[in-house]
Amino acid sequence: MRVAASIVVALLVGAGARAASGARSNPGTFGIFEVRIDGTAPKALLRNARVESVAEMSPDRTRILFIERAAPPAQESRLYTAAVDGRGVRLLATDSFIGAPAWSPDGQRIAFEGEDPARCRRPLARCARGEIRLVRPDGTGLTMWVPRGIAPSWSPDSQRIAFAGHYNPYHRRGVVSVASVGDTSRIRELSSLQHQSWPDWKLRWSPRGDLVMYAAEKGPRSLVRVARLNAPPQRGARTLLSGDGPSWSPNGRRIAYWTRGQTGLYVVTRDGRNRRLLARGIDPIWSPDGRWIAFVEDSPRRCFQIYVIRPNGRDQRVLTNEPCDTHFEIYWARGSERLIYAASVPPS
Repeated sequence: MRVAASIVVALLVGAGARAASGARSNPGTFGIFEVRIDGTAPKALLRNARVESVAEMSPDRTRILFIERAAPPAQESRLYTAAVDGRGVRLLATDSFIGAPAWSPDGQRIAFEGEDPARCRRPLARCARGEIRLVRPDGTGLTMWVPRGIAPSWSPDSQRIAFAGHYNPYHRRGVVSVASVGDTSRIRELSSLQHQSWPDWKLRWSPRGDLVMYAAEKGPRSLVRVARLNAPPQRGARTLLSGDGPSWSPNGRRIAYWTRGQTGLYVVTRDGRNRRLLARGIDPIWSPDGRWIAFVEDSPRRCFQIYVIRPNGRDQRVLTNEPCDTHFEIYWARGSERLIYAASVPPS
């Protein structure tokens, strides 16, 4: 977010009082909204023209994480948390770079990427040596957790973190790794990582905490791979299918994903079999009760909107009526009756 921190904070604090009851954005604006899965009762929680995106939401969906980036030549990022209506803004960390914040499922800690500009060979260059840091939601307890690691992802029990270790952004290589939050002396390296760029990397734990799933690029294709935590070191991953953006069902028995080109949205069993085409769309996420999948549809006329659909392909519904070039970030509310989404619309 390329604005001064004081401006961002001032705008966010006032945003809650100015939140409108409608739920359609204007060009050049950002907002957080909620809507029922039948498309009714849309509500704006926050509107802010200077914020670009939500980096993460708390497990109880009451607070957001967002990152402010100073405009060049300054080299500074700031990590903030705030209520979904924009109130209670709190600065958590300041660094030369902050990325990929992840809130632990128990809500007690936040992991994020950081880096030291002194390690860069030239000004404004991305460093080959990042690190993962931890901080509490109140801003206390800031500490470096693992050096040379990026893309932290919490286990369902909040006791472990999966991450890309030994990551080299110049050659796009690293190692899918897992370590206990309280003991980083024994890092388990599951599988080599290749052909993946820094911002696109995301690890997804299975609900039982025994598997880590991710998508990796290989040439023009994207492959969904699954790594077993009890496998021998460096031999724990296998390619499941060709696709992108995989998402576990709540019981871990099925996987939703999408394919490039025709952007088909599919569901398969956890072994990659019994594939079912659901719709045209991207970025699927399952509802907490497993009865719905929310996704963004990319229609032939390039108009993005949020939809929900049953895992059997029935009852597809459109939930939003935003400008066609809106960028969405989708989150389910604690129950499965409402969606919370962030919408950013580029200027006309």
